[in-house]
Amino acid sequence: MKKKVTILMLSAFMATLVGCGRKIPEDIIQPADLENLLYDYQRTSSMVNSLPYTENYKKEAYYRYVFEKHHVTEAEFDSSMVWYSRNSDVLAGIYENLQKRLDNEVNQMKIKMAQRDNQVDVSMSGDTVSSLTAADISRSLGQG
Repeated sequence: MKKKVTILMLSAFMATLVGCGRKIPEDIIQPADLENLLYDYQRTSSMVNSLPYTENYKKEAYYRYVFEKHHVTEAEFDSSMVWYSRNSDVLAGIYENLQKRLDNEVNQMKIKMAQRDNQVDVSMSGDTVSSLTAADISRSLGQG
């Protein structure tokens, strides 16, 4: 009886493992690779959308570069996006990670711009953000 319970529990555990994980077909771009590709694709989209009309011919070359960089054809990308759109829970996870990466990049850019402009952003929880220059901070500390 104890052996049957052990076998039953092991079988249930294995079924849970198989049921929880979704096997992504081999011909589909894997999640980590798709996230990296989409990261570059989104950045490229931002860049090409700001191109002047006279330079629209460059758009295709920029997107082609992204696909070449990730060793993927546009057809493979399209097929993968079709699969992921049918498995939206997996795609949602990829986009959550992608959003975090893009938000982090924006924050890093803001920090660099503030440093470049000799400003330090000071904020308190629940308060508004004010920008002070390094000279202002030095004066308030009695150092300048």
